[in-house]
Amino acid sequence: MSFRFLDGFKERFIALYKAGKKAEAEQVLKEWEQQQPNDPEAYIMRFNLLVMEADYLKENSGDGAVTILTEQEAEKALKKGEIQRQADSTKAQMQRAYRLMRLGSARLREGIRLAPDRLDMRFGLAMTYQNWDEPTAQVQVLKEALADRAQSGKPWLWRDGLPLPEPEAKFLPKALEGYANHYWVEKPLVLPQDMRPRDEKKAKEYGRQLAELIKTHYPQSSLGPFNLGVYYQLNEKWAPAAAQMKQADALEPNDPYTVLALTRIAVELKQKKEAMTYLARLKAMPDMEKEVANYTQKIQALR
Repeated sequence: MSFRFLDGFKERFIALYKAGKKAEAEQVLKEWEQQQPNDPEAYIMRFNLLVMEADYLKENSGDGAVTILTEQEAEKALKKGEIQRQADSTKAQMQRAYRLMRLGSARLREGIRLAPDRLDMRFGLAMTYQNWDEPTAQVQVLKEALADRAQSGKPWLWRDGLPLPEPEAKFLPKALEGYANHYWVEKPLVLPQDMRPRDEKKAKEYGRQLAELIKTHYPQSSLGPFNLGVYYQLNEKWAPAAAQMKQADALEPNDPYTVLALTRIAVELKQKKEAMTYLARLKAMPDMEKEVANYTQKIQALR
């Protein structure tokens, strides 16, 4: 059953919220939740509100920090307890932010139980865990989503209960690759929100798990083996990287990034003949002139 046009709760809430009438918007949302407890859109709105507040607290947790210019000022601030007070304040604000994020996530999970075929809700939860550096929870959400889809056999729905914007076999692998890409690129340290740097080795393992999900659930997509190939390249495991990239190439033979990766891997493995074969294919592909010039020199240097 669709609740999108019943009583106009969603439209009223959005209009009031955009107008800055947050108290009135909150009242509409409460009425919505009470009168239509099975409407997934109400769960989404509550989730969005909680997570937006959590994000704001997290991003501003260092506001009002003590500015220290000299050793004397540092010693003075330390004696006054200003540094410790600021640290305690930041810690308390971050704890409140995490509580709000978890409340929002729990609320969205309730909505998912009511509408398990809503992929936008699953992805919203997965992205929240990604943004809050909880990759284990993110991967688990996506694993559960794909397992539920395989068991139910029902097609996914998207925002407002509408069909997916693209066929599932194309849309899902691309989305999962987007999540995996987050773990391929090293994350810069942002203080005070990030109290310690990300373990990049572990991060790549999460990317590998997401690539495995693509390969398992969408075996006709080249993106599964391609991203597994990326994982092995980042770990400088060239032989398994080659095996995965060759699978990707067989599924999507005209992808320049796959052929580029195969060229690089052949160079790393000192396989000159294979590297020249891949380079010849790369030359026929658009916008690859710089890469062709680079690998032409590298291949010529092979013995």
